[in-house]
Amino acid sequence: MYARALTIVSIISLFALPAAAQLQSKHQIRCLKELWKAGVQVSQAQAKDNVSCVKSSTKGRLSNGMAAQECLAADMKQRVAKKQERAVSVANAKCSVEQPTYGSTDPETVSDVSSTSQIDLVMELFGADVESAMVACSEDKVGCRCQSKALAAAANISVVQLKEFAGCAKRAIKVNTAPFLGGVLSTSELERCLSDDTVDWSVAADQRGKVAKAAAKLSAVVAGKCEGVNYFAGSCISESGATVAGCIEDRVNCRTCLAINEMYALGVDCDSYDDGSLNSSCQ
Repeated sequence: MYARALTIVSIISLFALPAAAQLQSKHQIRCLKELWKAGVQVSQAQAKDNVSCVKSSTKGRLSNGMAAQECLAADMKQRVAKKQERAVSVANAKCSVEQPTYGSTDPETVSDVSSTSQIDLVMELFGADVESAMVACSEDKVGCRCQSKALAAAANISVVQLKEFAGCAKRAIKVNTAPFLGGVLSTSELERCLSDDTVDWSVAADQRGKVAKAAAKLSAVVAGKCEGVNYFAGSCISESGATVAGCIEDRVNCRTCLAINEMYALGVDCDSYDDGSLNSSCQ
């Protein structure tokens, strides 16, 4: 009798939860999963396209006098557009039955932001005038190789973080699955999948070490390919030596956090997330 009473109370409590604190339905979960997947896929495509643009620019292979800046938005091989189109069409289909009550915006926003955040990362590294920051391979082979390799490594950190967030979020919305055995119930709980290092599977906890591995690759590239020279005229222009890679990593963290907030209607404190300090470094 006592156990039955507890069950009744639990059921009543579940249905008494406010709209902002409730388990998502199976239709909402399908929608969320597709949106999180879209964020990763479009970001990957744009990152690959950005590296291709930088390589082509430094080797003088951009056609018809196109500037590096123009190439970033041109999507020459249409790989970004294809991922965006798929993301929007599939997500719209998955989200047509019931919209999630938290953890999402819309397929168009996810698609656009995941692309622009990678382009913004290029600006972080090279500054607003990307073209003038490019080092021609014909003049400096070390510099041109450093720039393309470092950009690829930096972009990969962002993609890995997006993947790890999506993985944690997928686990979080399931009942009886870590990190939230009762299932995530609100935006504030979902945010912990990015920023709370006490939450299993969160990006900050980096349980599988994938973020750390990606960051180590960036450090290795800067140390080995750039030969002690700072070839980055953007936000890290004043850094030197070993601090260059750390600065780039912080900028990646900032851009990725801001993108996840915008794509999935979250409110993570990105100023704290990017470098662990409240110093107005990420706005």
